[in-house]
Amino acid sequence: MTSTYKWILSVFLLIVFISSIVFLVGYRNEASDFVVPDTTQDVVETNKFSSIIEEPPEPLVKRKVDTSHYVQCFQVLREYYSADKYWDKQIDWYLLLDEGYTLDAVSNAITFLHHDNINFAILFRLEFERKNSELNRSNELLNEKINRKLPELAEANKEIAASLMSANSAIVSVSFQKELPIPSIVFEGLSSKTFEEKRKILASQQPRVDDLAYFIESDELSDEDILLMLEYLPNPSQIVGYTRVDSSSLLDYATQNARLKVVEALLKRGLMPSTDKYQLTTFEFALSGLDEFFDTERRKDAVALVRLFEGMGGAARLEKQSLDEVTSQFMRFDFRFSKEQINSLLLEDGLDLSVIASRPLVQSDPDAPLVKALLRRKKQALRNKMTFSNVEETVDACNKTENEIRNKWKPKSVSSFVWQFSQKNDLNEADMKAALGKIHPLLADHYPTRKVSTRRKTKRDLQRYTRLLDDPNNGQFFFDRLAGKTLSDEERSVLFMAMLRGKAHSIDEVVNSEFFSSDKNYYWLSWALNEEILEALESTSLDMRSTDEFGKTLLFYATEKKTTNLLEYLYEHDYPFHQATWGEDPLHKTLKQANSERFIHKALAKIDVLMRYEPKIDKFHLQYMALLKLKYIDTYNQIVKKHPKLTVNEDTVLPEFN
Repeated sequence: MTSTYKWILSVFLLIVFISSIVFLVGYRNEASDFVVPDTTQDVVETNKFSSIIEEPPEPLVKRKVDTSHYVQCFQVLREYYSADKYWDKQIDWYLLLDEGYTLDAVSNAITFLHHDNINFAILFRLEFERKNSELNRSNELLNEKINRKLPELAEANKEIAASLMSANSAIVSVSFQKELPIPSIVFEGLSSKTFEEKRKILASQQPRVDDLAYFIESDELSDEDILLMLEYLPNPSQIVGYTRVDSSSLLDYATQNARLKVVEALLKRGLMPSTDKYQLTTFEFALSGLDEFFDTERRKDAVALVRLFEGMGGAARLEKQSLDEVTSQFMRFDFRFSKEQINSLLLEDGLDLSVIASRPLVQSDPDAPLVKALLRRKKQALRNKMTFSNVEETVDACNKTENEIRNKWKPKSVSSFVWQFSQKNDLNEADMKAALGKIHPLLADHYPTRKVSTRRKTKRDLQRYTRLLDDPNNGQFFFDRLAGKTLSDEERSVLFMAMLRGKAHSIDEVVNSEFFSSDKNYYWLSWALNEEILEALESTSLDMRSTDEFGKTLLFYATEKKTTNLLEYLYEHDYPFHQATWGEDPLHKTLKQANSERFIHKALAKIDVLMRYEPKIDKFHLQYMALLKLKYIDTYNQIVKKHPKLTVNEDTVLPEFN
């Protein structure tokens, strides 16, 4: 290959990545971990296996573990359960289908291995269905064509896949995927056209089922425009390959998005409600849509859809059902209605969610032949792979050690305690915070923040808007999309933070935008903060050294979310430590983090910086240190050697809350 051709190929690959048409997708490894042949399809278990890849050889030397040592046990259990999870990922479920196992048998095994979380089975069944979608087939043809035209690209694809493999990730590859909707330039601005212009466009470029799914799920087109597009769609019953909703049915897309007119039109075209054993029924999508659009102008249509599919025999998997709460089984498109919402629907809409029909929850069968066969195979694989001896005995002993730690430290739930306390005590917010702070500073912090929430619909919209900020050319477009929208203070804070992190605006543009407010919220700001941004913000009217509405300084939030380097910067530039009357201070927060294996390596350096402020050490600081001594004695000794004020004695109790 000439150097010029290599350079052209490299540029082509770079353009592909930058233009965002390269997607990382899991692919089925042709060398699967195993195959379980069963000619009787789930009736008779067989011990025969066809080993497609070799099991990991057993290490020559296996280390011994002190199963009374918490840190050693933590490492053992992390190694074991990480390998356990990785082994599950290597299963080629499609090969099991090829060997004769039914889709339900495979779905049951997937659900079992994921501890009865049905989302993984749902996604597998959807992937199985979507393989035959027009979108999936066209993408496969596109990749085949590219690989034929550029064999070097196919080779590069293999190299990229190999470089991205790791012990903690699934096998991946690189593929090309067509843009949705296709072609976007044809449908762009369709809503602003005249009726005649719309018909002319749709006649010249017939929409596909995935284009309809895209526009149904987005807010770009009205119901009337979608209905017009639907007239030009020959077969709306086609499999939807688009993946924004967990369904391959256009009817479910319209139902989830509370588009009543579109649903009615699809029913007239012959589409039927979904009733799959694992996947969401159309009735469940109607309830999910009602939850999502409860506080919007689509609520009336969402209610009408619940009634419509309830009248067609719809049923839902319900974890809880009463006049106080209606909750679905945990699913990606689940629903949850509070007592207030249930009463509102009953009084304003005449809809009683406490009496809607339920269907059985999906629970795996641990005695199924495929499940038993998989567990036998995994047990042997883990024995070979572990770096410590006596695998089952060691894991059991380490689990026992962890349980002993748990039995010594049984903290109360902060959220549960605060809720119960607030129900029993009729106090205003200031007095409530003081009363809780006397019990434990963590409780005082939790009370004013526990009520802050953003509905799922709002989160989804914010994600759409903030994605625009990754492109430097989308600065004005970002503002145009938000023009005329009513945003809460929390939403404005989120967008302000996203603008700081994005590429579409300079820092000066951000602080001069409508999203900047002198009533700052350090919590959101700290997510985007670094030394460069902080220096720029210091030159604005924002007082970065005061406390926020919760009595916290920037140092408090930076301690929780940022690196030691930023803490060093804040200390050197005289940012205050501030010990509030009620609530945790930065050292409380850091010592609490130190008791987590995930944060302990970061917490040690942060403690050194915070101790330079010479904070007043109270009993709650020492309680966190007592827990550290119980779990991480070596780390505890390192800290108290440098900071003797943090030493605890035998009378120091463990933290009451977590």
